[in-house]
Amino acid sequence: MFCKICKNANSSSVWTTTGLEWLKEDCIERHIKAINAKNSDQLTIKEGFMQQMNHNQALIICCMRNVYYLT
Repeated sequence: MFCKICKNANSSSVWTTTGLEWLKEDCIERHIKAINAKNSDQLTIKEGFMQQMNHNQALIICCMRNVYYLT
């Protein structure tokens, strides 16, 4: 068993070098938690939606300003 994420990150752990034939469930859970901690800078669904909504609102306001200017 190999880890694609670790391979892409050029890690030199057992997940990329020799691979594993079997693992205890807690070892896999620890590895997944480590991967998730590394991706902690990702936004949650709610945060991403709010950020996109704010971006769309800014575009609408800009377009409305152009319309007001042209009229």
